[in-house]
Amino acid sequence: MSSTVATSTVMTSNEFCVLSFKVQQVIAVRELKLLPALYQTRVPRRPVQPRIPRRSLQPRTPRRSLQSRTPRRSLQPRKPRRSLRIPRRSLRVPRRSLQPRTPRRPGIFKTDFGTSFTPADPIELINTISVSSQIRCAQTCNVNSLCRTFDYDTLSKRCRLFEGEITTGLVNRSAAIPSTSRVGSIAYTPQIYLAYNRTCDQCQINRYLLCISNTCQCTPYTYWNGYMCLNQGYNGSVCQNDQWCRNDKNLTCSSSDFCEFHRNISLELESNRSVIKMMVDFPFGEKIKSNHIRKASGSFLFRSFLKILFITFGVNLIFQFALHMRLRQENMVKKIDNSLRYNATRTIEQKEILNKSKFENKDGKKKCSKITHPKDIDLDYNNIYWQRFISSNGTYYLYHAFYDNRVLVGSSPLIRILSVIDRISPIPIYCLIWLHNTSSSIITSATYQYIWHPKWGNYRDEVLQPFLIITLFETNCTKLGNNLPIRNNRPLDGKKQPFAVCVKGLEFLSEDISVKLIEWIELLNLLGAEKIFFYEFDIHPNISQVLEYYQQQDKVHVEKLTLPGSQPNSPEIREKYLKEKMINRRQNELIPYNDCFYKNIYFYHYILLLDIDEVIMPLQHRTWLETIQEIQRNWLNKNETYTSFSARNVYFLEDLDEENSTEIGQFNEQLNIPPYLHMLTHIYRSSHYTISGAYVKTFFDTERLITLHNHFPLSCFRRCRAYEINITLAHLQHYRKSCVKAIQKSCQTEHRLHRIRDTTIWRYKNDLIQRTSLTLKKLNFLI
Repeated sequence: MSSTVATSTVMTSNEFCVLSFKVQQVIAVRELKLLPALYQTRVPRRPVQPRIPRRSLQPRTPRRSLQSRTPRRSLQPRKPRRSLRIPRRSLRVPRRSLQPRTPRRPGIFKTDFGTSFTPADPIELINTISVSSQIRCAQTCNVNSLCRTFDYDTLSKRCRLFEGEITTGLVNRSAAIPSTSRVGSIAYTPQIYLAYNRTCDQCQINRYLLCISNTCQCTPYTYWNGYMCLNQGYNGSVCQNDQWCRNDKNLTCSSSDFCEFHRNISLELESNRSVIKMMVDFPFGEKIKSNHIRKASGSFLFRSFLKILFITFGVNLIFQFALHMRLRQENMVKKIDNSLRYNATRTIEQKEILNKSKFENKDGKKKCSKITHPKDIDLDYNNIYWQRFISSNGTYYLYHAFYDNRVLVGSSPLIRILSVIDRISPIPIYCLIWLHNTSSSIITSATYQYIWHPKWGNYRDEVLQPFLIITLFETNCTKLGNNLPIRNNRPLDGKKQPFAVCVKGLEFLSEDISVKLIEWIELLNLLGAEKIFFYEFDIHPNISQVLEYYQQQDKVHVEKLTLPGSQPNSPEIREKYLKEKMINRRQNELIPYNDCFYKNIYFYHYILLLDIDEVIMPLQHRTWLETIQEIQRNWLNKNETYTSFSARNVYFLEDLDEENSTEIGQFNEQLNIPPYLHMLTHIYRSSHYTISGAYVKTFFDTERLITLHNHFPLSCFRRCRAYEINITLAHLQHYRKSCVKAIQKSCQTEHRLHRIRDTTIWRYKNDLIQRTSLTLKKLNFLI
């Protein structure tokens, strides 16, 4: 492997990314709950009528004969006595109404007093009104389908409504802002957009969607991101298509996936009979308006001249576009140092005039002194493998930095930094890049990519949140205190291998799974895994011996890992912490998963995230490569592109084999299968698969993903499209004692009750037995 960065100790021959932070106070956000008052209805008691005495005071009449007697009142059916209380049933509201359900209202948040809101563009100001209270202002914004942010001054009663979300603009706090001013925001949630792209009858009572062409669509100046409607971006915003950009501002999505002003050449040919217009995209110049070419006569010669002119112009455009693409491709294959230095220098030259005010004061003097490289002894380390920065609002724990110039990134490379931050809305930060053999450095601002979803839990401050920090070019002066080497390893021959597997931090302090681990590693090698990357907390000595053995054979790579911040790292306490704090555990796992992904984006075509009790098993082929080729050849359309391929989960529970232990024992004796090989001896599985999309494991395409989760991609360069492999081609064999906690009820009624015998793994029986036995003998585990 070749690398532009060796280690962090060699200070003069490496490129370093030093994170520094702009001190800016972030306003604490609190939730303002608007709850309707509850009224209790009391039913008035009915006045009691006086009873009539049974025996009258008049003299009794003589008794009639038996024949003339009328039947007594007691013999007739009595009317039921009316109750003085209305029964509860009459007060109940039916659970399910015939009308469509109203989507959950979005939450309303507000900042502290003494703040005002500045939108990303003045065009986002919807209206300025005068209302009696802040609640009225919040209600007015909530009713308006275009409004997402508002600010209110309790002294002047002024209420301003804005289109953009609070994160797209700037929350100002200064002495000039009245202490009675406050900013509020409507936190829209995906639940209110469940009717998107459905028929209009589903959104008649939903003010957040509009009926367009008989379907429910987003409101103006917003776009659909797959989950909800978000504000369109401005110049320089990240985009995937033109709908992500403000078209009313003449912005379109460029080839580098940023919103830019639309540039074109406009040719207009006018004659007495008709007017001919042609619009051609031209990326190299501004909009040029030619004079009207008036046709003097309808001669054949003049029409032929116009045709030749159009053809010449079209060929010229095609040639310039081909030249542009050729130059872009040549820039991609340049050496990393030259490419990074060229792009950085070009960007600084282009922004030198625009950013002059950031470097200098009005009198031309520099704002800050010369920036020097930080020393190792000045760095703030945390738990061995992390670097810490304590800002005015939040603490950052930085793990690793990676250089990314994949094709879909565009012409300007990016530096991606894995980190965890104890804020859900971090403050702006800056990155200082030191280049090799150059006297100057580059200061760039950073953007954040959240590697989590709010609905999964722990979406609050004071809890460490996983982030991928992406640098963008800007300048600022700040004190330096962190130093991360930029990792940029490449294969020597420039070729990628098919598959690699990543495993989260192993925590087996007292449990010895060394034999199972040997069987699992050898099976993955037979299926096509070139290398397996492990992250390790604390493990049993036998497991450590197994990993060292395979590491010497270059089949395995092991990297130590700790938990960042104040989380426990004592082995016994950490093991208990990871078992009980399940959501915190899931958030911590995303760091090694994405770290393993970015380490291998230039080495492998596909990355798999597997646990040591999981195997993606091909059912019609012997290897993963043959299965993927079969899918791409016969199961996909030629124009379809997918970012990942996922296999559905099916359980191989241990107690399913116990009821057939006699039969399995006979099979093992006939086939000479050693009893210590767990997967070869467990051949009974549930006939029911878990639901589609749940508990799947995935082949991730390293050219198309930005961030990933344990089961599926989180963000991609374009749109994330996951293809679910048909269960006749492959599935995920999950060897467990029981189902996961979330499906314990269905586990008893479905997965345990319905079972079948599956001996697909026996196709690898001979090779697997031979390899595992040889390894066990070399390690003296088998005598």
